[in-house]
Amino acid sequence: MSNVRVPKVQLSKVQLSKVQLQAEAVSAQASQLPTVCVLCSQNCGLVVDVKDNCITKIQADKSNPITTGYSCNKAYSIGHYVNHQQRVEQPLKRQTDGSYKAVSWDQAISEIAERFNNIRQNQGSKAIALNGIGGQANHMDALFATGFMSAIDSPWVYNSYAQEKTQHHWVDTLMMNAPVADMYHPDAWNSQTIFMMGTNPLVSNRNEKATENLKKFLKDEENTLIVVDPRVSETARRAHTHLQLTPAGDAFLLMAMIKVILDEKLFDSKALQRQTKHFSQLEAMFTTLDVTTLAGQCGLTDLEIRGVARQFANASSACVFYDLGIEQIQHSTMVSWLIRVLVLITGNFAKEGGNHLVSGFSPDGSALQPKQFPKTPVSGVEGIPALAPYPMYSPYLLPEEIEAGNIHGLIVEGSNPLLSYGDTTRFKKALESLDLLVVIEPAMTETARVADYVLPTPVGYEKWEWSSFPKGFPGISVQLRPPVVTGPTNALPEAEIYYRLAMAMGVISKPPFVLKQLGKMAKGNRATYAQALLSLAAVNGRGNPNKTMANMVFWSYATLGPSLKSPVLSSVWFSSLLFSLTRRKDMLRACDRASRWISPFTLANDAFEKIMDHPEGVEIARLDEKNCFAHAVRTKDKKIDLVPIQIHDLFRDSLLIGERAKNGVKVEDKNYPLILCAGERTPWNANTIHRSPKWRKGRGAHFWIKIHPDTAKQHQFNDSEVVKLITANGHFQAPVKITDSVMKGVLTVPNGFGMEYPDEDTGELRVIGQNVNLVTSLDRRDPVTGIPFLKHQPCRLEKVDVRSGKVSKEVALEAATTT
Repeated sequence: MSNVRVPKVQLSKVQLSKVQLQAEAVSAQASQLPTVCVLCSQNCGLVVDVKDNCITKIQADKSNPITTGYSCNKAYSIGHYVNHQQRVEQPLKRQTDGSYKAVSWDQAISEIAERFNNIRQNQGSKAIALNGIGGQANHMDALFATGFMSAIDSPWVYNSYAQEKTQHHWVDTLMMNAPVADMYHPDAWNSQTIFMMGTNPLVSNRNEKATENLKKFLKDEENTLIVVDPRVSETARRAHTHLQLTPAGDAFLLMAMIKVILDEKLFDSKALQRQTKHFSQLEAMFTTLDVTTLAGQCGLTDLEIRGVARQFANASSACVFYDLGIEQIQHSTMVSWLIRVLVLITGNFAKEGGNHLVSGFSPDGSALQPKQFPKTPVSGVEGIPALAPYPMYSPYLLPEEIEAGNIHGLIVEGSNPLLSYGDTTRFKKALESLDLLVVIEPAMTETARVADYVLPTPVGYEKWEWSSFPKGFPGISVQLRPPVVTGPTNALPEAEIYYRLAMAMGVISKPPFVLKQLGKMAKGNRATYAQALLSLAAVNGRGNPNKTMANMVFWSYATLGPSLKSPVLSSVWFSSLLFSLTRRKDMLRACDRASRWISPFTLANDAFEKIMDHPEGVEIARLDEKNCFAHAVRTKDKKIDLVPIQIHDLFRDSLLIGERAKNGVKVEDKNYPLILCAGERTPWNANTIHRSPKWRKGRGAHFWIKIHPDTAKQHQFNDSEVVKLITANGHFQAPVKITDSVMKGVLTVPNGFGMEYPDEDTGELRVIGQNVNLVTSLDRRDPVTGIPFLKHQPCRLEKVDVRSGKVSKEVALEAATTT
């Protein structure tokens, strides 16, 4: 029995606190409305026309400060994200027969609050977890979601960002105590040499204006592009050098390059002395390594590695440009550290054309950040603060915590685990075993269909939204997007849902009356309101920073929010306030009145109004471009630790694994002699918020299994033949695409497929493509982050007898379109 004191919710007497009563309403006819594409994290600026409440025309926005008129093909499909057959328009409650019944918001919130409080009473607050938060461009919910979790005193936020990228924040914190809100970034388009790993920007559009800038980069004869990729990607074909290493060989390649640079004295001694410490320890770690051996472990030659190492070290500027391909593989945290070592020893950190930290519109929370965060009970993985001073946990750790009985209640918001995350079968079984599963979601997704309650929220074009991803350097830009179409009347923004739930559960007290009065008067100068909010929230929080933060988030929503164009804009004002209090110098660099005497409250108010006045996006702060090293490195001695103590064990373990590797693709299980690299980017796959398949165009199948001609010959497969891909976790069928762009023994399949969508004729759910996560495993994973090796899954292929009738209609259709 838990010792948590929990107020009981009486359904017959409860009067729910409410701020926003229904969805935002906007004009059904409009033109040239600024917004962004929400289908990837680049968030290219767009302008749209609306007719009869539908997005009818889409153009790239030349006035956007980051993308300045650039977008890829996917941006022109956003109308399908808004309008499709699976929108949820009112709260739904699961019935005993598995069907769903529409209920009122009052009933849904009251029942959910009572059931969550029962869990808190019986198992404790830490038996409740949150998965998701936001999408690729919809981050308005984040402050309210984490505020809710702080209010109930549970640290378990299994964020989608942590399915791939938290190792970089962990490494940057160890090496330089870097701001957790910042991201390690290549200044690629000012560089002479780009060393590109695990990314194909000509298709994925990684980095600002990727295809446009890459083409310009390649036109300069002095520039060099080196692409590291097991696949002959579209970008690899354009590279000056393509290193086609074996899957997961990246760590050994980087070790070999560093070894060459150390042995041949190609390092930058002055930069090392000025910026780093423990260089002698680094040299000692690499003393016994052999370049030829390491080359064999990554499937390359000694000559190839020595050539690119010298090129990188001797370039006037060089950067490492990376993405998902090195983030869901074996040694992913080791690779992150090795990248930083390579950049540092060659003098390419905090330098034009090198790598630096880019910063988003996030306050500096280092003063409130604890030295350690809670560890997950089963795996012992510690939370990693990333993008905000709040711990993130890999969502791949969630099933085992549910299985162990540590998590009893779960909110899934802005996420679809049963399609987006590895090992769908295990995830589904875990979710179905929960005492309570609440899904906050605009669409009836695969995960929503196993929930106890589905709470509808507008899509990113039907509400005020913004993205918190850092973009650009040295400027810090913000784009706040007004709604461009009206959503379902009963769909509420996430902020309102979390507020109602927190109040119904009794985890947030009613806002002080004085705040309500000040909020009503705070239309021009909000300084008095800000000071009252900060002091009253701190007093009520009684020294608990989580409680204080939750108070500020929800009290400002309830008291200042009603005086703004939308209550959720309180979070934009609140973010402006915290930013001005913690990053004053950065704001002043972008301020017309560059005076150190400006009040932080005036700065916050000016920033808020400026953001409101520029829906196309606007620069709100600026890093010191000439001294970006000081911003990035927050250690006491202002030095970067080349060899943090936590790295030693990872380094040793990587070498032990490397000793067992052979040239070519490593076979770990004779029953599964091939390697699946799950999740290839194509022009026709996106994240799983895109439900309708109508946006895809072009001939041929959109879902396939790519195999090398030798692999096809070994199995006696013909092009477009339907085959079965099998792993220890599961299997699926798909047509093969025979191509020499993949290595022998290696397969690739695209991500973003497998959604179940109503057939236009029958209305029955039909699977679109295949869900690759039916075959992926969570068991082999990074020891620091818990991120599994989704790009390195042992598998095998088998023939399928088409005449037996065992090929589904959907798979047969894909095979037919391939031919």
